[in-house]
Amino acid sequence: MKYLLLALTSIIPFFSFSQIIVKGKVKDSISYIEFANVILTDVDNNFVSGSITNDQGSFTIKSKKGKYNLIVTFIGYKDWVKEVLVKNKDIDLGNITLIHSKNKLDEIVISAKKPLIQKKVDRLIFNVENSIVSQGVDGLEVLQRTPRIDVSSGGIKIIGKSSVNVLIDGRVLNLSSSDLEAYLRSIRSDNISKIEVITTPPAKYDAEGNSGLINIVTKKNPNLGWDGSVGATYIQRTYAAFIPTSNVKFATKKLNISLNVSADTEAKKSISTNDVEYTSRFWNTSKDRKDSSKGLMLNLNSNYKINEKSETGFIYSGSFWDISQRGNNISNFIQKENFVLDSILTTLTRNKNKYNFHSINGYYDLKLDSIGKKFSLNIDYLVKDSSNDIDFNSINRLGNGVNSLNTSVLNNSDNKYEVASLKTDFTLPYDAFDLEVGGKLTFINNNSSLFYYDTTYGTPIINLNRSNQFEYEERTSALYISIEKELSEKWIAQIGLRYENTYLKGFSPTLNQTNTNNLNNIFPSAYISYDPKENHSLSMSYSKRIDRPGFSNLNPFRIYSDPYSYESGDPFLLPSFTHNLEFSYIYKNNLSLILYGSKLIDVIDFITIANENSNEIITKPENLYNQYTYGLDVSHRLTLFKWVNSYNSVSTYFNKANSNFENETLKSYDGYGVYFSTKNTISLNEKRTSFFTINFFQSFPNVDGFFKSRNRASLDLGLKFRLLEENLQVNISGNDLFKQNRNVGEEQYQNFTQSSSIYNDMRNFTLSLTYKIGSKNVKQRRIAKFNEDKQRLN
Repeated sequence: MKYLLLALTSIIPFFSFSQIIVKGKVKDSISYIEFANVILTDVDNNFVSGSITNDQGSFTIKSKKGKYNLIVTFIGYKDWVKEVLVKNKDIDLGNITLIHSKNKLDEIVISAKKPLIQKKVDRLIFNVENSIVSQGVDGLEVLQRTPRIDVSSGGIKIIGKSSVNVLIDGRVLNLSSSDLEAYLRSIRSDNISKIEVITTPPAKYDAEGNSGLINIVTKKNPNLGWDGSVGATYIQRTYAAFIPTSNVKFATKKLNISLNVSADTEAKKSISTNDVEYTSRFWNTSKDRKDSSKGLMLNLNSNYKINEKSETGFIYSGSFWDISQRGNNISNFIQKENFVLDSILTTLTRNKNKYNFHSINGYYDLKLDSIGKKFSLNIDYLVKDSSNDIDFNSINRLGNGVNSLNTSVLNNSDNKYEVASLKTDFTLPYDAFDLEVGGKLTFINNNSSLFYYDTTYGTPIINLNRSNQFEYEERTSALYISIEKELSEKWIAQIGLRYENTYLKGFSPTLNQTNTNNLNNIFPSAYISYDPKENHSLSMSYSKRIDRPGFSNLNPFRIYSDPYSYESGDPFLLPSFTHNLEFSYIYKNNLSLILYGSKLIDVIDFITIANENSNEIITKPENLYNQYTYGLDVSHRLTLFKWVNSYNSVSTYFNKANSNFENETLKSYDGYGVYFSTKNTISLNEKRTSFFTINFFQSFPNVDGFFKSRNRASLDLGLKFRLLEENLQVNISGNDLFKQNRNVGEEQYQNFTQSSSIYNDMRNFTLSLTYKIGSKNVKQRRIAKFNEDKQRLN
């Protein structure tokens, strides 16, 4: 590892060479001007080079020696022209003050509109601020409208992939699925600039996760002063839910602060069945459960510009939850030959869970020069404390109605995990190529305990044989290097290499068992894009990923849910690896074709072991299989009559799994899958302040691993209104109108088949209101349209 570190650090000065720079800052009598055009021409007025000023009015132009004219233009101002003689030294022109022309345009805000969908060499970009349908909704709804993203099945994933990590402004959100959903509901689409879908992440990002990344890029506050919004969402499922939200932002020329606060009070009904079928016996289990939750979420974001070159800031996220579950489970054990009922197991369950989550990120960014070189330092710390009480009361009745067994159990568990990390990045653009290097250290500690009490006779009696403590440590150190080069006007290539060393240690004081592992892995990545003509873009990408076992999956102890069923971990689990390859074609940023393939090695999945004679059901994780996936995504955006916008996509894929446990599962299993979605927005008036939305998706039968899923679909209808000078936004929607969004499927083993059906109260009516607040004397920064000179820069 030390040799790789030496190589990375020594390569930086090797590629550094002198350049002649012309720089300055453009302003008027009040403030600096963003998006001003700066053009360098020769004595014959031929275009030589150019740039655009940033939000601090700064510009930088690289040039050879010679005599030039420097021209600065911006709409509403007189052109500024100066003769510049470029010699051996960089030139700093200081402040350049523009003078208003007679025809002032101060009250006009003209935006440089980006296409709705863009493709870069390593990611697909959805420009939220240019999507009409994505205005006035929360962050989770924005993801529902993002190409290649599926949030319809109770989680967030990229279509054709199994999992995903979510980032905010390039920083990973270390949140559980429930916390992540609550956080995304607390942010508004008005604060989101774009969504980046990274299906094959480059070397800069952690190699963890066998799929991709979703990076949510927020808007920089364009206003000086304060503004914000207040809102509330009412959701009617089987039970009602209420989610109030508020956010406030304050900005000066150097300081930006934003605070999001939301609360969540809701309940859901979950109905599921699970059937286990042998050749001679049949088990049927039905579960009816009510999940209730109350939570408070906070997000505080602050950044401060120390000077023109450096910026620092922090992000705090906190959540506080009180969750309860009450359920009724009924299991029937039946002889198939004559359908005689052997016995009935009735179990009443109650689960109370409380947890607090805190995450803080501190960062420091330093500009190393005026042409884009930058150093970034990130420090992260998160902690989660949770306590969980699960009690169940089971009555086992024989076929003749006689009670044979009455069991009452209380499981009391506590869990605390901490994650600390330190990350450094260097961004180093040169004339020949762009270089990124960096490293990261991560420390994880997890301590959990479970105490099993028998409460059958009223007084809790601890069962030490079923109680457990588990301690887990993980340390990961990583280094990476990534080089991007523009090979020509049409070709761009990027290659990357990431090295990670991970040390794992799990200790069970109860079993007096210690397991350790030390892993060294290299993760390559490569990308190339080709734009043969205007409106045509082709690209290819490859990356290798790792999926490490979760804390609980390594704990060897048993956790019972009823007298016959339990889950246990495996301390000898190995990480799984994924190789991803993807080809894509984009036409006019409207039509997208993506062909992809992946190879998953030693996939971590749960296996069920059922004993026909004892009725015992054991569920545990294993490195269950290897899987090959091939797929094609086709998507198209269409505008009809200027008042109908439609985005349609279809994904078809093939999965084949080869088992590592042929004595338990089938030797291999394969099948196709098809996913179709259409998202449509109809403008109801000329001002485009009222909209009707029709969204539908259909997931046809598909195979993933050894599980075959049945049809799943959802039809959603909605109305959106912008009222009171567009300060009040009203959204009304009905979702999963025909209750088709349920997970139904089956899994085949050597000696039995397990079938399941789960419906998590997806059908709902939603009403949300959002009202913008803020100072009426807020000064907006000026945004200029691309003019003819700027087009020459492209």
